[in-house]
Amino acid sequence: MSDLFTWRGKEFRRISDVIDEGLKLEGPDLDDLVQSYYGKYPNGPHNVGYCSGYYSPETAALIQKKFRTAHPIFGNTQPTPEEAFKKGVEMGTESSRRGISPKGSK
Repeated sequence: MSDLFTWRGKEFRRISDVIDEGLKLEGPDLDDLVQSYYGKYPNGPHNVGYCSGYYSPETAALIQKKFRTAHPIFGNTQPTPEEAFKKGVEMGTESSRRGISPKGSK
């Protein structure tokens, strides 16, 4: 299996590895990492934004700033667990109302 991403000779196997590296960087090095990653993975901004939701609110905000992205559902806000749950229920209800079933269900 090949590596996910190689940057400056360093292999990153998971998106979290790329994010963790980016959190350590500033300036031109950070810009180069982000542009290289997004250049290889056009969905990179969406994926990094989504993954930011698994971090603490403070770290999520920093990831979104450094990687110039936003969470695909919550934007650049950092919802509480209750707010996130409520939004999930709303989205599920709307999907059901429109006749959209979860992937793999009948």
